[in-house]
Amino acid sequence: MIASSRHPRLARLVEIAPIAASLLVGACGVLVIVGWLLDSIVLKGLIPRAVPMNPATAVCFILLAIAVWMLRREGWRTGTWIANACAAIVTTIGMLRLVGYAFNGRARIDEILFHARLGSNVMAPNTATAMVLTGIALLAIDTRTPLRRLRMSQFFLFGVGCISALALLGYLYRVDALYGVKGYIPMALNTAICFAVLVVGALCARPGRQPVATLLDDTVGGAVARRLLPAAFILPIVLGYLRLIGERRQWFSADFGLTLFVLSLIVIFNALIWWNSQIQRRNDQRRRLTEDALRLSEERHRAVMEQAAEGITLVDAESLRIMEVNQAFARLLGYTQKELTGRPISDFIVDTPEHIAARAHQTLDTPHAPTVTRRRYRRKDGSTVAVEKSATVIQFAGRRVLCTVVHDITERERAENELRESEERHRAVTEQLAEGIYLVDLATKQIVEANPALERLLGYERGEAKTRKVYDLVHDTPEHVDARLLVLADAPIPLHGERIYRRKDGSSIHVESSASVITFAGRKVACTVVHDITERKALERELQDMMHAEHDAHEKLKQTQSVLVQTEKLAGLGQMVAGVAHEINNPLAFVSNNVAVLQRDMKSVANLLNLYGQLDAATPQQVTELKQEIHDLADRIDLPYTLSNLDEMLVRSRDGLKRIQQIVKDLREFARLDSSDLHETDLNAGIESTVNIVRGLAKKKQITLDLELAPLPHVHCYPAKINQVVMNLVTNAIDATDDGGKVAVRTAPGSNGDIRIEVSDTGKGIPPEVRQRIFDPFFTTKPIGQGTGLGLSISYGIVRDHGGKIEVDSEVGRGTTFIVTLPVKFSGKEDKVTR
Repeated sequence: MIASSRHPRLARLVEIAPIAASLLVGACGVLVIVGWLLDSIVLKGLIPRAVPMNPATAVCFILLAIAVWMLRREGWRTGTWIANACAAIVTTIGMLRLVGYAFNGRARIDEILFHARLGSNVMAPNTATAMVLTGIALLAIDTRTPLRRLRMSQFFLFGVGCISALALLGYLYRVDALYGVKGYIPMALNTAICFAVLVVGALCARPGRQPVATLLDDTVGGAVARRLLPAAFILPIVLGYLRLIGERRQWFSADFGLTLFVLSLIVIFNALIWWNSQIQRRNDQRRRLTEDALRLSEERHRAVMEQAAEGITLVDAESLRIMEVNQAFARLLGYTQKELTGRPISDFIVDTPEHIAARAHQTLDTPHAPTVTRRRYRRKDGSTVAVEKSATVIQFAGRRVLCTVVHDITERERAENELRESEERHRAVTEQLAEGIYLVDLATKQIVEANPALERLLGYERGEAKTRKVYDLVHDTPEHVDARLLVLADAPIPLHGERIYRRKDGSSIHVESSASVITFAGRKVACTVVHDITERKALERELQDMMHAEHDAHEKLKQTQSVLVQTEKLAGLGQMVAGVAHEINNPLAFVSNNVAVLQRDMKSVANLLNLYGQLDAATPQQVTELKQEIHDLADRIDLPYTLSNLDEMLVRSRDGLKRIQQIVKDLREFARLDSSDLHETDLNAGIESTVNIVRGLAKKKQITLDLELAPLPHVHCYPAKINQVVMNLVTNAIDATDDGGKVAVRTAPGSNGDIRIEVSDTGKGIPPEVRQRIFDPFFTTKPIGQGTGLGLSISYGIVRDHGGKIEVDSEVGRGTTFIVTLPVKFSGKEDKVTR
């Protein structure tokens, strides 16, 4: 199909037409509804004393305006659904009104709105018919008909156009029969106008279809249509109007008026046809002159280039540069003709320039005998193509030119190579493969080919297997063998399976087979590849026994691992208990001393109070003695000092007991009685308690233990497990730090929605060769008896199962920093974290 352009100005008008039609028709429908609300005759009927538009008709026009607006964009699915819904409602309303006419007005859907004001104003029969046709046209706007380039909607729109045209002509000519059906209310004037506008808008909504496509086409047919169609519509209407005026005013008789009307049409249309023919004649003359000029300039190309489907090049014999090429040659090399013109031919032939020049001179020396050779040409993408070229010398524009005809033989070379490769593969398959291969005729079940590997596998001599049938090889009944061959013949893919084959000596072997159907020597045969799996079957049985043994060993290993993990926990617990004992002993010692002093002083005070109690019952002489004894006892116990020291000792004892209470609280926080629960928690509290527990161990080695805790978001985790990780890292840092050193524990929120825990020390650092193994189970650098080598391994597992990571930054002589990164939200299962 030859593509044609569109008339630019008319195309813009056609694009606007559906929008304008939707707005005009929709506005008309709204104005009619307003007219019925306000009881305005002009708004309802356009002109005074005209038939008003029924309100149901106005509603239908609003729906049709919406439908045309939605259909203006072809392929808009949502718009199409809305348009179909509106068109379906309009079609239903029109059909119900027609059914009402058929059944004496029982279906009065058009009398719902403004029922009290309607009177006899109902939807006219021709209006209802036009509504049905318009709704169906919009519903079927994209439905094809058996006629080429036509759609079903165009036929229905043509009918609507005829109804509206008759009504408009009736109003123009004042002929009631044209816009009304006898015995029924006639179609309103604004109704006829709206139908005409809708027809134009609906046709312009699909400008690529007839008849709009021809009007828009910027060709001879389109130009003729644009010139003649306006006259074909307007002139008959004007002439008919003039005839009616003349007859009604009795300027002439009806017969004379009819003759004058026909004669006027003949004269006017002949003039139009003559005018259009003159324009077309001038266009044809200009076109013929142009075609003659093009024919002369392209004669050389038709003679040399365009008559052959093969690639053709014209090369200057002196410079060996390309003068011209045809399109076939350009496609062959992946260039355009313009890119090839003027370039040396050596740029495209896979050979040295010297050899190319020598062959060109050889062709020039034998001008009457074409030179036929095979060459490889270089394509634009760097690949090469095999060609068969025929070169000869021609005279062109006063100089000698090498004319080369090039034929692509890539497929032929590929077929030749594939044939050779196929023969070599067959030879390799049948002679060199270690796998057994044999071919069976599906009709006779006779073995037609067997390679040496199969014959060795089954114990036959060379060529002996060809004398057998397939039943002699397969350890199965002939019926079963035939059934499998029938299945194989219909199978679209190769069939795989394990079989038992019978050797020549009667013994059996297990094989793995793959069979497919191929064509061989003009007949269909089953090609089967077999692989001896007898040893594998034996190994599989041994492997099953080994798997059972391995399972038992694995269970024992798990039990041993559990014991070792418990040992590591006990070792950590021992270190923790030693530190806690040291922390408790200090306050406990001075509390114990204070209690002893309090016991002594309270005994003396009690004796003094006892003496005071004896004063009431004593004689005057005894009172003097008791006062002296009280005075002596008060001086001996230094009563003022004792009374002032009692409060201080009680305060110190209470502080010591609070210190012991805090240590117990830290122990509980570290152990976390709810350690089996997975919940959100503030890790800073647990880290602080864990550090407080191991402070005693740090004090024993005179190591400073710093704590720098930044505010953290609540972390979803197993708190006791994280406390265990912190304790392992801190105790390892203390062990790795010399007396007087420093260990720091820091926390901080991360940058990716996570948190960081850092444990750093000022120890000796970890050498690179040791750093690679520190997380391995049972690896330790501590002396025998001081470490199990499981602390870091367990910590690594806990952090990993929480979805985090643990990293080490260490430099020999500068200390070590362990960095633990944990996500705020733990997404793993509850049984995932290392117990």
